[in-house]
Amino acid sequence: MKYSVLVGLFIVGQYSFAASFWIEPNIVDTEYSVYLESMGVHEIDKSNPIHRFIPYEFSPYNVTSTAIEVYKGDIEEGNVITVLVYLSPPFERGLERINDRFILSFCKSKHGIFYTHRNFVITKASEDNIKEYRRVKLHGTAYEGDGDCSGNYPNLNPDTHH
Repeated sequence: MKYSVLVGLFIVGQYSFAASFWIEPNIVDTEYSVYLESMGVHEIDKSNPIHRFIPYEFSPYNVTSTAIEVYKGDIEEGNVITVLVYLSPPFERGLERINDRFILSFCKSKHGIFYTHRNFVITKASEDNIKEYRRVKLHGTAYEGDGDCSGNYPNLNPDTHH
């Protein structure tokens, strides 16, 4: 018996299928979305107590970067910031991205630490992704979110590490 496969391509609004489908949810579920250029990535040593609080085999990194373009948040372009970024296996792809130019959606803890709250908030800085972040910045999104990083892994918030 032969089976036929019908493949369809649907274009919805102005959305580009070459762009990440996480862009709109990332913007509404975080306080900041910024196009960054990495200046240095430092894995947090296994002896650091932060490792007691990290679930699901995440590995924490402090990433120091320069803000190239800001899509959401009160960070000024050109500012240098450090963000606590969590990567999950396989690490190579995430490390490659955070050692280059990338787009990151993140929050700020009550204690002033910028941090990621889930592992898919690191977006490749492709032309299509940049265009889509700019579009959402200008026109908004129908996605609902609370902007407080309560997404999938709220225990990655440094304020919960007691």
